[in-house]
Amino acid sequence: MQLWDVGGSPRRQRSLVGLEPLPGQIEAVQSLAFSPDGQTLAASDKSEGSAVGHNILSPIGAMATWDVATGSMLNTPAELGAGAGITASDVLAFSPNGGMLAASLLTGGVRVFDASSGRILRTLTDPGNDTVSLAFAPAGDLLAAGTLAGTVELWNPATGKRLAQPLLADSSSAIADIAFDRSGQRFATTGLQDSTVKIWFTGSLEQEGPRLAAGPDATAATAFEPGGQGLLAVDDHGGAFTWPMSLTSWEQRACSLAGRNLTRAEWAQFVAGPRYATVCR
Repeated sequence: MQLWDVGGSPRRQRSLVGLEPLPGQIEAVQSLAFSPDGQTLAASDKSEGSAVGHNILSPIGAMATWDVATGSMLNTPAELGAGAGITASDVLAFSPNGGMLAASLLTGGVRVFDASSGRILRTLTDPGNDTVSLAFAPAGDLLAAGTLAGTVELWNPATGKRLAQPLLADSSSAIADIAFDRSGQRFATTGLQDSTVKIWFTGSLEQEGPRLAAGPDATAATAFEPGGQGLLAVDDHGGAFTWPMSLTSWEQRACSLAGRNLTRAEWAQFVAGPRYATVCR
């Protein structure tokens, strides 16, 4: 890993070392995450599996943390297990207060560490349930794990208690990314290479509105605006999209396009449930 100063012309500050591949194996960094205060950087890697003599080596994952100011490693690298397939992943997420660090395991499941000491606090989910995306809710009392099977699992990271049955957020693709809004009452999910962006209510796990489309066959990462009024999605085809996330914004947008209110007949056809109301000034 290399740490860069991007204030002005980018310049490298230092290299961070300590994650090392198995002898003779190929290694790649899988995930990076800064702590909320910016003082700690966590990284995970995976050594590629291959045949060595008569033995078959599975990919092996590890995680390490560094002090950003000095570049010194904070704890001994932690093992993240061994995975049998190329889909095995090791993604990272800090809790909002920086006290916990979650990492997915190559063997399936999620491990929660004490971010300061590197001590293992608990392991979540059953082995074999491959987690490919992670996100903490803003209050830190909920950890969402997106899986290869297209489900989202919600956990209390402090107790290890499952908070709800797995949500099937995508029936045809893995959950590539999860992002909570500032309130924690909604979260967004994206599908792997299916251009899908969906919004969900955290409490009921019901979908809010129709799916939002990014670029065709693209994988997107999402983030809510700090005020929660908009959602940004950036995909791996170079596209960036924004959507309003408040009812008022949608109303204003619809009125600017239509230039008038719906008639009572149109309201009955398209809205149905709520009583008729004038929305546009």
